[in-house]
Amino acid sequence: MSIKKYTNIEQLNDKSENEGKFIQKDDLFIVSKNQIKETDFGECKYDVMEISVYDINNNLLPQKSGNNVAYIKTGDIKNYMFNVTNKGGQRELAIDIEKLLNDLGFTNGILKVNLNFVRYKVGSENELERVWIQEISPSREEIRVLPLKTKEVPINEKTKKQINDLQSLDKEFKYYKNSLLDLINSFENTFLSKIDDSLETKYGKDFFTILKKDFGLSKFDLIKKQIFDDFKTSIEYYLYNKNYDITQSNFGKAAGERFSECDSYSFSTLVQEVQSILYKCIEYNLQSLKRREVGIKTLPKEFSVVELQKQIQDNLDAFDIVSNVKKNVYSPDGTSITLDDSVGVVVETKKTPVYTAKGTLLNTLCKGYDRYGNYADGKGGSYEELIETNSATCGYIAPQPEQPSTGGGGNTGGGGGPVVRDPGTGMGREVIYDDGSERRQNIK
Repeated sequence: MSIKKYTNIEQLNDKSENEGKFIQKDDLFIVSKNQIKETDFGECKYDVMEISVYDINNNLLPQKSGNNVAYIKTGDIKNYMFNVTNKGGQRELAIDIEKLLNDLGFTNGILKVNLNFVRYKVGSENELERVWIQEISPSREEIRVLPLKTKEVPINEKTKKQINDLQSLDKEFKYYKNSLLDLINSFENTFLSKIDDSLETKYGKDFFTILKKDFGLSKFDLIKKQIFDDFKTSIEYYLYNKNYDITQSNFGKAAGERFSECDSYSFSTLVQEVQSILYKCIEYNLQSLKRREVGIKTLPKEFSVVELQKQIQDNLDAFDIVSNVKKNVYSPDGTSITLDDSVGVVVETKKTPVYTAKGTLLNTLCKGYDRYGNYADGKGGSYEELIETNSATCGYIAPQPEQPSTGGGGNTGGGGGPVVRDPGTGMGREVIYDDGSERRQNIK
């Protein structure tokens, strides 16, 4: 690979520039955002110094190891690179090129050295960990990176995590650690003194008097400062891989590796743990305060029913109640089955039906002017029987009797003679007329 891959090779040759560029100057504005990030190169385990050596004709030269490119990793970088401060007070990196070339197998000649300072985000020079760029977006701001398929589960998991960290924009832990510590220090200097004003504004001017009276807290400032100091110390222990639970006896002692400076972690997870640490520090410092017993004499309407039910349930729970639960199953054929859950026994008994005695009047009803009775048949059924015809109860009204004739000296055959009614049955009976004839006539 020729060094002429750099678009500013002429400026590199005349030493007017010392930074190689792969993109034309006119196109550089598409991807360049002129962002500069300060970093301590060489202190992270993912830092690598990539070295290529060229001859005067810009041909890539093989190195002593047989490779065309050398990768010097953390731990060895300090053998060739160190920090210096220039005359303007700015920090710069100084590299011992002579020692570097000698170790790569070059002792004489006119040589060009190309150095790339790399911090691995995904993949590495390892053949099993390499990734490849499948596609670049038209805006030149996004790329699609795919890993190589391997049978090594640890390598696959490592590459998967690296890609997920890139996708979620998780930053290195070192950045999060410094940000959290800076925020806590800023809170102490800016907001801690304003807590009193906030509490007084929200709860009233007598808030601190109530604290002293009800909880025995005479100096709120002291306990507030103690809570914050414990919180700050716990956060530092948490970030520096120490035991940070203030309620435990091993508080502040060394723990296993929780965070690595150059690894990426979810910031939301860190914030959740910071909140948990704050709650524990508050609880730890307030456990010695006396507690006020709260007695509720009257309850709001919406809570009274619930509270009453709770009191009833509490009273019931205080008694040892013996319960015998049974389940009755109805059977149309008269068989009763009793399930006794207390002993787990099923008892089946034959029940003898009890019916109303035969001839017992159940009720009466009218059919026209006749009144009938509904009587029990002694078998669970009933039958009907006539009680009275032309019953006044059923709305019957008897007609008026005819008056006897005055011209004939009594009833005559031609006059039809009067009929004498039988008061017992209301039916007609035999009547003897003047002509000596007899007839039976029913009158309704």
